[in-house]
Amino acid sequence: MHRYVVVILAVFLCGACRPQPPEPRLESTPVDGRAEAGEMVEVRATRPLAHAQESFSLEWNLRGDCAGPLKEADDLKANYRIPADCPGGELVFELTSTTRLGVTEHEYSFRVSPRVHRGPGLHPVRPDPIPDNWEFLNRFEGNVAEEREERRNLRDAYFSEWHHRGGTCRVAGVEDGEHQVLQVSYRLPHSNVSACGYFEYFGGPPGEAEKSDLSGYDRLGFLVRSGTDDLVRFRVELVEFDRFSAYDQGIVSTTDPYVAAGEWRRYEVNLNRLARHWDLASTKNIAFRIDAKDGNPSEGTLLFDDIVLIRATED
Repeated sequence: MHRYVVVILAVFLCGACRPQPPEPRLESTPVDGRAEAGEMVEVRATRPLAHAQESFSLEWNLRGDCAGPLKEADDLKANYRIPADCPGGELVFELTSTTRLGVTEHEYSFRVSPRVHRGPGLHPVRPDPIPDNWEFLNRFEGNVAEEREERRNLRDAYFSEWHHRGGTCRVAGVEDGEHQVLQVSYRLPHSNVSACGYFEYFGGPPGEAEKSDLSGYDRLGFLVRSGTDDLVRFRVELVEFDRFSAYDQGIVSTTDPYVAAGEWRRYEVNLNRLARHWDLASTKNIAFRIDAKDGNPSEGTLLFDDIVLIRATED
């Protein structure tokens, strides 16, 4: 009698201990779940490390305000350009994940706001006239020489590309309409490891960066866009000058990822906040980092223009 009770209890407990289907982790661009009409949004699914070899079948669906057909690059991500005339609302990515252990369902939602039509006085991409408190670091007007040693920005300082763990970047001067801009072509062959980018000294020739005082500046501004239909995530790095360290490189302060889409965007970085652990009076260079760990396509291009230092104003 007792033996049958034990067997029944064991079967009941075993059902509770059955392995559960692994749940993919969802990330998005923009990262805060807020988007504007006309913007490209993307949701990415990452397999849990404990189930990296598990076979997943993922099915995406889109519902909500202004939803339409999804543009799917591969099984692990889905992206969608919100119609420019969308009046706002909620946009929900639905994901059904199927494995041998079962099926799980997930959602990721964006809060969409109507498109803001930016006009004069509302932070245009290329302001006219140029604000008095701007000092251009680089406008890429005929100075992107093929020979790296010959490249100089508007401070007569060196700029070039850099590479890390198999990642490679190549810079070139190209035309974009009536403007000359910098094109950064990248390859990131090793997932979660490779990185590359380009940097600008604030003073000094190749390999001889000079200590520069940026304490009179409040922000660094720049224009950027993706050279393809893909969203590209990148980070901005500000590097301390330390003559007692290798290559005179001290602390490297890095932003969270920014996003480059198909249209030009102006971003501004708060220098005092970025360099909060050291003194802006001892600065070496600024750098732009494209990293595989940020979920970027393995190949792509970024376009940059109008790198500018912005002085604080009383208002």
